[in-house]
Amino acid sequence: MHPPGASSTSITPDSSDVTSSDEQLDPKFVVRNAKSKLKAQKNKDKARKQSSQVVRLSKHSELPHHASALSRSIVEFTKGMLGCYSPSSKLPIPPSTEELEGWENWSSNRQAAVHAAIEAQSEKSHAKNEAERRMMIHNHSSDLKIAIQPVNYNPAPSTKSKIPGIFQTACHDDFKSGGFPRITFDWTEPDLSNSDWNSATADILALNWNKWYIHNPASAKKLKQKVNATGVIQRWLMTMKRKYAKQMAEAEEVDEQHEEHRLENARLRRYRKQRQKIAQMRFNTAIKVFPSKPNICVIFKDVDVVSDYEDSDEINEPPESITPSWRSVSLNRLIPELDQAAILLANKKSRPSVQMLLGRKSSRDANEEDDEWQAVPEKLPFEAYSDKFIADTPILKLRQMGIPAKRSTDHLMEAFHELQQLTMPPSASRSNAMET
Repeated sequence: MHPPGASSTSITPDSSDVTSSDEQLDPKFVVRNAKSKLKAQKNKDKARKQSSQVVRLSKHSELPHHASALSRSIVEFTKGMLGCYSPSSKLPIPPSTEELEGWENWSSNRQAAVHAAIEAQSEKSHAKNEAERRMMIHNHSSDLKIAIQPVNYNPAPSTKSKIPGIFQTACHDDFKSGGFPRITFDWTEPDLSNSDWNSATADILALNWNKWYIHNPASAKKLKQKVNATGVIQRWLMTMKRKYAKQMAEAEEVDEQHEEHRLENARLRRYRKQRQKIAQMRFNTAIKVFPSKPNICVIFKDVDVVSDYEDSDEINEPPESITPSWRSVSLNRLIPELDQAAILLANKKSRPSVQMLLGRKSSRDANEEDDEWQAVPEKLPFEAYSDKFIADTPILKLRQMGIPAKRSTDHLMEAFHELQQLTMPPSASRSNAMET
């Protein structure tokens, strides 16, 4: 199993943030690519429901006894590939947020990298039409593949493994070709139907165990019927959930500082994830309300455009927004209007969750401490940045950030007024027009 749209024979790119690839691409391509992702996500959700049904059925299928030689073989192969060779071995840490996002975006990152390489080579080769582009791709296919960095893969130590090297290599290759940075599980989600990562990992391990097991003639003779190796791995994961919880509890008792660090990282990941959700929602909304303005739409794809926030002391109150000092008045006016459009476009069922995601009880300007660590997005239109930020930033730094020269027209303010006509009732729009 691979991330949506992936194939095991495809070129494997770096699993870095997709934003860095999008910066180099034509905004129209970015918007088209986003629409394809939305469609792929719907198909993925449908496939996941079907997969859940299969997993539920597999639970009721007959599995070999947990103490049988067959079950022990599957578990030992799994533990060997994870680098757990003894009862005292520590379970590898679960995939981080960055690793999960890199794996989920692996296919789209690769497509964006290939597209960028083709565009660069087309310009270099002076390809004028589609036929010449196809010829160029055929002639430079090796160069295009070399231009794409493989996934940064880290296998577990194998010095104590009883699995022959050839089968270890084959298994690692399958994980690399699937966009995985390493072999591990989310130990808190043993039910495979609840974790795409765990489900894909278990499938690859089960497939490679089968290849290794039947390679031995004596074992192959004993294997009289097909074994649900994935089901055995899931059963083992159920017991490992308790072991991982104990492992984490022991670590927390030993190092209280580590616990504080872990909680802080979890908070930052949660904040980052919320901001990513907001950025994606605003980007999708911009595509709908500004179909002919891709240069406006791509602004909202960057998560750093989304302001940070502070949780409220009251659990039922929305957080307080921290407005970045680099953002212009035009951008600060357009963003709330875009949020209002997102709420209006949401269906009745999802509208409360959209309001909860975008809702803020108040806002405050960023202070010096906020500005120290807050990233400033690059390559946005000039009018997206505040006058103070432009005045306080050296010209060479502005050039290095890819900020273009000032334009005579403030396209963000134009977009704000255009969107305001769509989010306000016609009577209010006419009243405002008369006042102005």
